[in-house]
Amino acid sequence: MHTQYSPIDEYRARLNRGDEEERGQVYRDIGQALSPETLDLLLSGLSDPSVRVRSTVAKIMESVADASMTIRLLETLRHENTALRSSIMTVLAGLVHCHLEQIRSYLQDADPDMRIYAATILGNSGSTQAFSDLKGILDDPEENVRYVGVEALGKIRNPLAVPFLLDMLKDPWAKYPAIEALGALRACEALEPLIAIGQEDTTVRPAVVEALGAIGHAGAVDFLIGVLGSEDNDLRIEALDALVKIESAGPCGVFSRLAQRPSLAVPTALGALKSGDPLKRKAALRVLGQIGTAFHMKAVSDHLGDETDGVAAEARSALEHLGARHPDELAALYQNNSDVIQQQIVEIAGAVGGPTAGRLLAEALEHPDTSVREAAAKSLGAVSSDLAVDRLAAHLNDLDWKVRKACIEGIGQSVSQQTMAELARLLGDDSPEVRDAAADALARQGENHVWRYVRPLIDCPEPQARAAAVRCIGQIDTDQMRGLLIRALKDPDPSVRRVAAEAAGRYQVTSAVKRLIASLVDDDWMVRKAAATALGRISGRHAAEPLRNALGDGNLWVRYAAVEALGRIGDTAVIDSLRAVACNDEVPVRIAAVESLATLQDPGLDSILDRMLDDPDIEIRMTAENVLGRRTVEPAGSRTD
Repeated sequence: MHTQYSPIDEYRARLNRGDEEERGQVYRDIGQALSPETLDLLLSGLSDPSVRVRSTVAKIMESVADASMTIRLLETLRHENTALRSSIMTVLAGLVHCHLEQIRSYLQDADPDMRIYAATILGNSGSTQAFSDLKGILDDPEENVRYVGVEALGKIRNPLAVPFLLDMLKDPWAKYPAIEALGALRACEALEPLIAIGQEDTTVRPAVVEALGAIGHAGAVDFLIGVLGSEDNDLRIEALDALVKIESAGPCGVFSRLAQRPSLAVPTALGALKSGDPLKRKAALRVLGQIGTAFHMKAVSDHLGDETDGVAAEARSALEHLGARHPDELAALYQNNSDVIQQQIVEIAGAVGGPTAGRLLAEALEHPDTSVREAAAKSLGAVSSDLAVDRLAAHLNDLDWKVRKACIEGIGQSVSQQTMAELARLLGDDSPEVRDAAADALARQGENHVWRYVRPLIDCPEPQARAAAVRCIGQIDTDQMRGLLIRALKDPDPSVRRVAAEAAGRYQVTSAVKRLIASLVDDDWMVRKAAATALGRISGRHAAEPLRNALGDGNLWVRYAAVEALGRIGDTAVIDSLRAVACNDEVPVRIAAVESLATLQDPGLDSILDRMLDDPDIEIRMTAENVLGRRTVEPAGSRTD
């Protein structure tokens, strides 16, 4: 006898043999053809061992659930195991916005557990529509229902709940969630009632302290400072955290108050440094930074390596405050630490500044570790003193290029002739980053120094030094320097010509336009590209025709630069040429052409974009969608149609 093989059997077989990807697809297939017979199978997906599959099933259920399915899910809560029940409730929370009526009806169910489930679902949904329903169960005869109802009211964050939550502070069973909910709502009206309860009832005092910190009102400071005298270490730490939160919400003198009670605040902060909660550690570090002494610097520095949730950053900030008050102790702390911590202390010393910090940084420039020397050079650059400049100048020959670069960048203006000569020598450094930094530093010294020390390098045999000299010269806005820059556009080395073209564009040297136009046919494609970009930045309309000719360049990136330049220049006479490029060139050039046509407000662009929406290349399609979207929101009259 032949047995018909049902779709459900096929789904089960695929689920039994399928991997995570296959099981997810099976549930998607079920969702597309959902029936009463396959609903149980879909429900089973909420127990799948894969989080990814469970998430897929939950999304399917949220998208396909109707009123009857919502009721079915709710009824399933009566008998399913805890793990599956939690998954179903998560799905139902996502259905509150469209099936509120079905879910709220279970708040009247004869079974108190079902009332609890319904209240939990409504609270987890965060829907303010559930406010009146949850308010209605606050007088439920079952204390557990009242407890969950209050908890749910706190989750939906509706300020209208505050009076009802204040009233629930009188309910011995629901008092605890009411305190938490008032804190979550930051209800300033609850300040006095919460303090009164905290003074009377030690069992809920931790919740009161946490709620007062969340509310962030200065009126709680006296009570919380009093809690610092508690024998409960965890409660003291919670109170300290609350005090820091209040000060963060709006400065109200918390730290000056704590400084008057160091015997309470400091031991609590030191204890909080051992807390497993990074927020508590951060609060403790902030307190120690504000009111601690040199004795506490080691405890703070021990957290420089704690990268959990910004603890290390708070430790650095605390050490900056402590180091500003105790610079000698900060220098001593540097001596007795690992390279990694020494690097951070060096950076902190740079932020602190002062003579002691300057001496520490000068010493750190001799450190064997490159990272420490680099940090010292960067920090010294922020410490304005003759000692700093002299030390930086003395280390311009460091073996590591990063240190040389940091030393160069830290040197300001008005340096000695010896330093000027050393900076000029570094224009020929092996590192391009060092050469660029030296060029920029020399440019800061002014025209006379550049003419004396950099001008001779225009004729030196090393092309990399000539290129760095051109970068420097391009930053000086005088006719003499512009003349040298234009001359460099004819240098025999392409790297020099490229740097000259880039400098001419960066500093908009209008006198270089003629020579830049000639560079559009340079033998080196990078020079041609730099020339096209420069012409676009200078925005000379007489460059439009040469740039239009560059649209036929054999190099993709030269054409790309020419297209962008034409968009910048704004000559509508090139629109036809850009349209041709937008339809026929390679992808990056076509995208650039569309953007330039949009800039030029081409009235025929929409038809090009419409065709691009069906282009096989995804980047072209995305560009068309983005440009079309921008054009539809342009203000009236902004386009020429």
